[in-house]
Amino acid sequence: MRSDKSRTIGSAFAEVDKVKFYAVIGPQNVTPSIVTGSYPYTSEFRSPYRAVRGRTVGYMPDGEGLAKYRYYLPND
Repeated sequence: MRSDKSRTIGSAFAEVDKVKFYAVIGPQNVTPSIVTGSYPYTSEFRSPYRAVRGRTVGYMPDGEGLAKYRYYLPND
């Protein structure tokens, strides 16, 4: 369930924390692939049938030198 502070990618994905993301993605047969384009760097975790089962999106917090990631899972 999403909180009011969650972010969405369109209406198909909702932001989750890192622990939940990998708990859901870990047992699935998925392969991460980088989405080409400009920053923010995005990886999609795809099934053998090319369905997107998760996404990570990089961002740079103000005043920090290392990138962090947001984690998204489908709303299904």
